[in-house]
Amino acid sequence: MQTTRKMTTSRQGEILQALMALEKGDFSARLPEDSTSVDPAIARAFNGIAARNKALAADLERASHAASEGLEVPRPKLGDAQGGWAKSLKSINRMVELMNRPAPKPPRAMDPGDHSFDTSLLFKTLLALKKGDFSVRLPQDWAGIPGKIADTFNDVVERNDQLTRELERVSRVVGREGKISQRATLGGAVGSWNSLIDSVNTLIDDMTRPTAEMARVIGAVANGDLSQTMALEVDGRPLKGEFLRSVKLVNGMVAQLGSFASEVTRVAREVGTEGK
Repeated sequence: MQTTRKMTTSRQGEILQALMALEKGDFSARLPEDSTSVDPAIARAFNGIAARNKALAADLERASHAASEGLEVPRPKLGDAQGGWAKSLKSINRMVELMNRPAPKPPRAMDPGDHSFDTSLLFKTLLALKKGDFSVRLPQDWAGIPGKIADTFNDVVERNDQLTRELERVSRVVGREGKISQRATLGGAVGSWNSLIDSVNTLIDDMTRPTAEMARVIGAVANGDLSQTMALEVDGRPLKGEFLRSVKLVNGMVAQLGSFASEVTRVAREVGTEGK
């Protein structure tokens, strides 16, 4: 499909407005696909990108909620994810799998070609981004509204690229290296971008807290302190599922050891001190 190379200022403004909303984390932003103001092919490509971000955020929120409830954490799927999208999902799912079992390419400069506003180039880069290619960029030498469109689009791509690299980092340091205090960050994140990061960090919190608590109790037992137990709730919420089962096993073990120690002490006293 060929797109026209000329676009009115009002149409450019509509595209810029939608891109700015997406940059601010409004994943509900859409371009009309059935109007004459915006090329339908460009609208479909942009809407697919926004929908993909929204689906990823929703999947992470579901995973975070499941972890907080002690349920089996569902693996995000994101439909036919490709490229950077698939890489983000792979990082999240790898981290979940590793925690359940107690280097991207640099941006590639595009050939700017015609420095005037080129809707065919915009369409090409939108399609590449939709397929998960987070290395695509629009020319930086466009002026006026086209220049703002290019800058905003490039910021959106950079934000997706940063998110992918951050999820890969957290997956490695938390899941593989065991640094459970590490958390994901995304500088300047607002709106749904920020909610997405919060969901990832909440997921890590809910999955690592029982592990840290278990290590604390077992460490106390190793030092001869049999008075420590694991709490049955976190932040006022009762533990559920596998988390609750693990807590009961550890507390049962400590109780058994305490009973055994008390019995040994009693027998030692009666036999050694009282002569029974």
